[in-house]
Amino acid sequence: MKSIPSIADWTARNAGDPFLIDSTTDRTWTYGAFDRKVRELATLLTSLGIKKQDRVATLLSNSPEFVALYFACLYLRATIVPINPAFHKDDIAFILAHSNISLVVASPLTHTLFSHSFESAPAAVLCFGDGECTSGTSWSMDREGTTPEIDTPTSIEPDVLWTITFTSGTTSRPKGVPHRTASLWQSACEFAAMLGYSKETRLYHVMPMSYMAGFLNTLLCPYVAGGAVVIDRPFDARLALDFWRAPIKHGVNRLCLVPTMLATLKHVDRNPAGAEYCRKHVETISVCTAPLPTSIKLEFEEKYGTQLCESYGLSETLFATTERPGLISRLGSVGRALASTRIEIRGDEGRSLPRNTDGEVYLTSSTLMAGYLDPESGEPNPSTVSQWFPTGDIGHLDDDGYLCITGRKKDLIIRGGLNISPRAVEEVLLEHPHVRDAAVIGSPHPLLGEEIIAIIEPTTGSNWNDLRADLAQSCRTRLAESARPSRMIEISEMPRSSTGKIQKKQLRESIASLLAGGLTV
Repeated sequence: MKSIPSIADWTARNAGDPFLIDSTTDRTWTYGAFDRKVRELATLLTSLGIKKQDRVATLLSNSPEFVALYFACLYLRATIVPINPAFHKDDIAFILAHSNISLVVASPLTHTLFSHSFESAPAAVLCFGDGECTSGTSWSMDREGTTPEIDTPTSIEPDVLWTITFTSGTTSRPKGVPHRTASLWQSACEFAAMLGYSKETRLYHVMPMSYMAGFLNTLLCPYVAGGAVVIDRPFDARLALDFWRAPIKHGVNRLCLVPTMLATLKHVDRNPAGAEYCRKHVETISVCTAPLPTSIKLEFEEKYGTQLCESYGLSETLFATTERPGLISRLGSVGRALASTRIEIRGDEGRSLPRNTDGEVYLTSSTLMAGYLDPESGEPNPSTVSQWFPTGDIGHLDDDGYLCITGRKKDLIIRGGLNISPRAVEEVLLEHPHVRDAAVIGSPHPLLGEEIIAIIEPTTGSNWNDLRADLAQSCRTRLAESARPSRMIEISEMPRSSTGKIQKKQLRESIASLLAGGLTV
């Protein structure tokens, strides 16, 4: 994609159509009204010294102001560096100190995270929302502002960095992943077209906006289709109990969820009104960020009557594949490649493998990142990204080009010289109705190299001894002897990242400590 369509023309074409709906206040901004607020914020940023290619860091939870900031940076050709407030304070400090930040945008709730994490103050601090902030400059979407001074852009430079998002840092310090405007825009357009997004689309947004999925999947995709977004706070247990209130009230017809959200809703949603509404009005549910267990997919679709469309991608690659609405799902598949993406499956020697053969998934695409952020210079390092990107995921392409992800390269368990896919074991465990979640890890073993340990999060009220016996029998029936867990350990709640992924590194550390203490389960 050589150029981005005129934002001014796009805004004028959709000026009277709703774009942003705040489920907390029920306030709606049309494309025209949103554009005026974005230009107002861009004018304020300019007065604070922000110019082309400057970096604007955020410590914000979901809000209309956060959405406006993404687009104000687009209008100014500046770069937004969203930081999840759930990050550890040391990681926040690391990001702020190594990203060449010119401005920090916080809220009254997150301002202390900034002040405790950044010793060398940037040029300015901006505070969003109402409340006490030590910053003298604040802004809100609800306040009547002055007449915007900048014009809506007619053209956007495709090679300017628009975002730098950071991985959650489960194994080391967070990695900065920079993306140019063209890659983000192209990825959004391709995905929206594959999912059939249009002006009629109304998507419920419950992802953290500081993560790529909370921007690309749930904001930019509806925007490029002329659709609307109903924003809420990030998904949590409290929201799950009353999940369908906002979708029913605001006529939502699309969802974008992660597997843990689906599993939680399946267990705690007892109101039949939600399932009835979903069955009648929600066209598709896009599933992203983590593998979707087959048992959860089948049970959720049966309860809610709406197709789950799995997609696959990484922060570094953006969207790579997706299932398409209306087509029969292939269980275990994450769909076919988008137009801009090519996929190869390679063996340990780097050679391409034939269809239906597991190996590491490699991607090449025009939407690849600009290169990991160098922590010394604070700039993208092109040498850290090659034409073919090694994803670290294990999988295969079937005869029709559908991609099946079967595990993670780093998660692979080598037991007695045999490669064991943790996900294959987890799929068997998750089929039991009293298993809320399961994680399978490898642990050092003096003879076998690694032994297989299953960590089980049971449903409320389950009898652990009975459950463990049932699971052992299922494994004996369904799995080869080499793939059966040698230990099963009960856990009350899985440790998770901010995007809902199970923190297997943390589980390995906890299990290692238990085994060192003489655990014999």
